[in-house]
Amino acid sequence: MKQSIRKIYNRKDSTFKKFSKLDNEYTDLIKKNLEKDSVVLDIGCGCGKLTASIHKHAKKVVGIDFSEELIKSAKKARNIEYKIMDGERLSFPKDSFDVIISHAVLNKIMCKADKALKQGYRILKPGGKIITKMIYKSWGKEFGFKEGYNKKEIQYILKQIGYKNIDISITRQTRKINNENEIIWLRSTEAADSPKNLEEWFNISRQKGKYIFDDSFMVVYAEKSD
Repeated sequence: MKQSIRKIYNRKDSTFKKFSKLDNEYTDLIKKNLEKDSVVLDIGCGCGKLTASIHKHAKKVVGIDFSEELIKSAKKARNIEYKIMDGERLSFPKDSFDVIISHAVLNKIMCKADKALKQGYRILKPGGKIITKMIYKSWGKEFGFKEGYNKKEIQYILKQIGYKNIDISITRQTRKINNENEIIWLRSTEAADSPKNLEEWFNISRQKGKYIFDDSFMVVYAEKSD
């Protein structure tokens, strides 16, 4: 299934190219943990939304993605370097980065957390930090999405690898789907090859004439031992 997902993200008409710079509470958290001389890795950078939001706050930012087409479309900006690379197989030398980030990338089919976080630990400098946002549906359950991880699973993986000062916060929220482009975007992700319909996969409901999307997520923070 991972190969089929790669094909979806490699399409030249990918709607991911159309998204602009990303700024929200997650990017604010990242910025708070950056220094002027920080070297940052963005795993699964896509078209560069997250890298574009934080690159001015660090010495250097490297964005990687397994989609050649998304890397090509990433906006070029000073201090940002883009590479085609799988988050489960990071080829950087040991102790290369001060901070590793990723947005909506880690799940059990596209970029497995046990592999990516272990690779991340190797390439983080001593005392380095990893800050990742993981988005899954919940509808009252703690991320029942079978392709996603729950809090206990991520805590266990991080501890087994050797991370310390682990903090995981969960935010449950919904948002309205305002236009057809968002539906197109949802159909362009991992759900594309699912036998389930779009509404069932993403827990989309219709309320008062508007489509409501379960946009719950968890933010994971952890540090490499000194």
